[in-house]
Amino acid sequence: MSTSNTLVIITAPNCVRSNIVRYMAKVKGVEFVTLDSTSPAATKLAKTLGVSEFPAIIERALIVTDFDLILEFVEERYPEPSLFPAEPTSRAMFRTTMRRLHAETFALLAPAVAGCTVSRERLASDLAALDQMVYGSRHFASNAFSCLDVNLVPFLFAVQEAGLLSEKLRSLRTYAAAHFDSTDFKAIIPASEESLAA
Repeated sequence: MSTSNTLVIITAPNCVRSNIVRYMAKVKGVEFVTLDSTSPAATKLAKTLGVSEFPAIIERALIVTDFDLILEFVEERYPEPSLFPAEPTSRAMFRTTMRRLHAETFALLAPAVAGCTVSRERLASDLAALDQMVYGSRHFASNAFSCLDVNLVPFLFAVQEAGLLSEKLRSLRTYAAAHFDSTDFKAIIPASEESLAA
């Protein structure tokens, strides 16, 4: 197990959630190393620790594989800059929105990429709704950069890489482009990265 304070993030290839965790860590200025779950070093470490779900994080004796708990841990362990609202009701609303996005919208990407017509249509509809939600705003559902942006931006990158971010979605494309161009996002997404699916 890790004996340093450096956060270890084991990522799955072409994984939106893995990119979300890396993006969150980067935004918070966390010292971290990334291990690709398919690499020999990560495979050996994961087997030794009994880790079979990715992304996973390791810090000293702590191992977390539940995605929601990873985000909560990183937020609490590295509180600055805060990505969740301080007020309990607002925090709960943010958590609910994130879970809904993952369960209802993000989950459509892989089948849409695989050619499922129904998923493509539903994804297009959800993206149109998101387009309206970010109209005239640099941030999603907030006046400041938040955990919602941390989740949405890597997903939109995957959607764009899959060729599913329609030219008609002007507000969403403007929102996405501004974040894709940020130093933090560029640091976690290599220019040569292949198309991603959730």
